[in-house]
Amino acid sequence: MGNDSEMERHRSCTRCPSTRGKLAVRVGRSHASKVVPSLRRSSSSRLHAYRSGLPGGYRSLSAVAVTTGPGLAPCLNVGLSTAIGLAHDHKLDIVAVNHLEAHALVPRLFQKDLGFPFLVLLVSGGHCTLVVAKDVGDYDVLGNTVDDSVGEAFDKVARMLSLATDTTTSHGGKLVEGYAARGNPRAFAFTEPMKKKQRKRTAIAHLVTRTRLACELTQASTMGSMKHLVVCGGVAANANVRSQLQELATSQGLTAIFPPIRYCTDNGVMVAWAGMERFLRGVRDDPTTVKYSPRWPLDQLTPPTKQTI
Repeated sequence: MGNDSEMERHRSCTRCPSTRGKLAVRVGRSHASKVVPSLRRSSSSRLHAYRSGLPGGYRSLSAVAVTTGPGLAPCLNVGLSTAIGLAHDHKLDIVAVNHLEAHALVPRLFQKDLGFPFLVLLVSGGHCTLVVAKDVGDYDVLGNTVDDSVGEAFDKVARMLSLATDTTTSHGGKLVEGYAARGNPRAFAFTEPMKKKQRKRTAIAHLVTRTRLACELTQASTMGSMKHLVVCGGVAANANVRSQLQELATSQGLTAIFPPIRYCTDNGVMVAWAGMERFLRGVRDDPTTVKYSPRWPLDQLTPPTKQTI
């Protein structure tokens, strides 16, 4: 990242094995085999250096941002070890980034008037949570699902229908969306879970064609002076989800904001941006003590103590 813009982005995908055993270990090994080639592609080309405005290469950088959780431990270990090595070799600072916060903050890269506080609906393969973002590192979690996330439901449907197992071409949610767009939304009736429960949690394990994602949005939207609903995470790329939440936000007097589709699923740009937000607030992590956390909820983050912007 530089001057609030993306300079270069590289992406590598792992084909998930059909068997479930030791998946985390296999994906971690894949990360380890691909991280160095990815770094070489992004830093060794003179053409890249000219195009990106970084003629000094790593010497032009200030810090390395790295995801330290939540996620699969073997994958987090590969990323953190690589980042520590880069920081040491090129005398750079290191900034640890929460994966969920990166999703929540990346819309601020594209929506310059998105100020705190704002409401966040994070919907992905591993999470479905409603959050009030009060500042960088300062979040109030209003509620989570009690079982599956929306993205996990989509992925389960894709597996049940044997749509695809090769995630290098398209993920389950995208495949389900394509088929659903050509289907009949009234062909089957699904029960609405926990309809009479007055709480900010919802169960969606059995909902595979409908998504009830508001989690008492009306109550949440009255908090403070919030004007925006940020919808982020991989499921935010789903056209039907976008349409319904856009309508819902408008009915509650909120402006719905979605990241560009390419930045909804996990990506390095969101991590770099979150790292920049924290870096500009004075955050520096000690490479000798920084650790990864496979489980790291948003409300366990600590707000930066030094405000520089």
